[in-house]
Amino acid sequence: MSRSPRTLATADSAVGTRAAVLLSFAIPLAVYLRTLHPGLPGPDSGELITVARILGVAHPPGYPLWTLIAHGFGMIVPFGAYAWRMNVLSALMQAGATAILCAAVIRLTGRASAGLAATLGLAFARAFWKSALVAEVFPLNDLMAALLWLAFASLLRDAGLAPGGSAEARSRRAWPPGLLILVTAAIPAHHHTCSRAGCRVIAARTRSGAPTLRSLPGSRVSDSRRSPISRSRPLSIRR
Repeated sequence: MSRSPRTLATADSAVGTRAAVLLSFAIPLAVYLRTLHPGLPGPDSGELITVARILGVAHPPGYPLWTLIAHGFGMIVPFGAYAWRMNVLSALMQAGATAILCAAVIRLTGRASAGLAATLGLAFARAFWKSALVAEVFPLNDLMAALLWLAFASLLRDAGLAPGGSAEARSRRAWPPGLLILVTAAIPAHHHTCSRAGCRVIAARTRSGAPTLRSLPGSRVSDSRRSPISRSRPLSIRR
């Protein structure tokens, strides 16, 4: 039985999305591993590697989540010097962050090429690339931020505010808000810099129920169905 053109287009789009996400992970990872620090890096890396090995406490805020993940990774990977293994963990986390961000951009734009171009530009930015080569806590921070972006992009798409969105078909999906809450709850165990973004998105999702995101500018929902927050009078600014 032949499939309709719409079904074929959807299948082609799914294949393109998977290919873009895979490339946005594989290409940066290959470059990161090729340029990886081969041994014990300087500044905080030595402290973090030691903490991961002995399950100690790093400098404030302590980074307990990174310490547990790094310790487990060091036990699972049986080869190579321990410092090198921690450097590899940073490369994997940064490559994972680029792949997840690629998926988020595709959900917002509907274009696999946009997701791949955006994430490759990020992957080889100087600061981002540098963090992928040594044992550091920033790659986990980037990974958690990318997960927040993916959850937020999925919520926007489910609300019909992004290409391909269908609130009727996807309004009952539980994983975007679940992922959002999970990552936000884990932020205090690592670093506080992502907490504001996570809390704000959760507030936008829950303050007026599931349809809240439809009240954002550009929504096709009529004013009568928008949340009271969107109909409120703008605040006046006193000089």
